[in-house]
Amino acid sequence: MQRPRLEATGTATLTLRLSDADRSRAAVQLRDACVDGRLTVEELSQRLESAYTARTVAELAPVMHDLAPSTPESRQLAPWWSRAAALLVDGCILAGAALLAGVPLAAAGSSQWPLAGTLVALPLSLVYFTVAHGGPRGQTVGDYVNDIAVESDALRTGIGGRASYGQAFGRTLMVGLFLGLFLVGGFLDFFWPLWDRRRQAWHDKVAGTIVVRTAPRLRR
Repeated sequence: MQRPRLEATGTATLTLRLSDADRSRAAVQLRDACVDGRLTVEELSQRLESAYTARTVAELAPVMHDLAPSTPESRQLAPWWSRAAALLVDGCILAGAALLAGVPLAAAGSSQWPLAGTLVALPLSLVYFTVAHGGPRGQTVGDYVNDIAVESDALRTGIGGRASYGQAFGRTLMVGLFLGLFLVGGFLDFFWPLWDRRRQAWHDKVAGTIVVRTAPRLRR
């Protein structure tokens, strides 16, 4: 027997009974819409309840009628290697800026210029990542080069789309905190997206953010 589709295409289709697989697919589509920011967490909860109790396509149709499936590009989570490559690019940029900040001391023959550069790098990193990830694009230079971006996690915060500056600030602070515990916290935080279901690092979970792919054709 042909499996009923979720779209209503006629009276016969509307009266077909739903299978558990049909309800599961509808639930996945609803959760994806919440992640994309098209549904609030409260709306997601209400619609999931309706989807799981629906018995026919006709009963499910009102739950799904305004939710066209998301394109894979709009909600695909960024792979770990893209995140690592972006961090490498940003690290080189920040290291270069910190070294430049120490040039005057180096030119004067001071032995303290490495320390000065390190001290400059800390607030510079905080400003750089906060402004970039809290901005309209949610991207640092490294993110832009690797076609990824930071967004608010709708399943965690109730609001999808662009991350706030507060989230970006907290996210950066948590990265620094975990790096301070490098042998345990920093190591696990860096590699955690490799096995996490939603590819989140610890600092993502605390700040309520996710890292997603962006369409390469939009990068110019």
